[in-house]
Amino acid sequence: MDDPETSFVDLTELGLGADGVLSNLNWEIATTADIDGDGRDNVLWRNKATGQNGVWDLEGSAVKGSSFLESLNKLDWQLVDALDVDGDRDIDLIWRNATTGQNAAWRMEQQGDSWVKSESYFLPTLSDLSWQVV
Repeated sequence: MDDPETSFVDLTELGLGADGVLSNLNWEIATTADIDGDGRDNVLWRNKATGQNGVWDLEGSAVKGSSFLESLNKLDWQLVDALDVDGDRDIDLIWRNATTGQNAAWRMEQQGDSWVKSESYFLPTLSDLSWQVV
């Protein structure tokens, strides 16, 4: 199998069966965003048991492809948003640590059919855990 963090993969890798049912209940929708710039939102998934991250490429209500993103196996970190933080027209992933209130961003770049983290940096910490990214 190719490197799961950077390769374009079959939908069954994210637990989607031929019947369109997601059978692996550890995968949760983290957020939606137009990652690939095609004008349609993609679904970003996070596996709450393993820290794996994935994306579904949608065309209408149909899933036309999926790929893994880099894993983050520290499960206190939650993927809370995907937006262009730095103005480079590529989506960046925003993370929040549910235990410490730390916040971070992953600068993402497209390489072929995959998205990879080109750099990461911390954002200001909000240690009051009653604050949430919306």
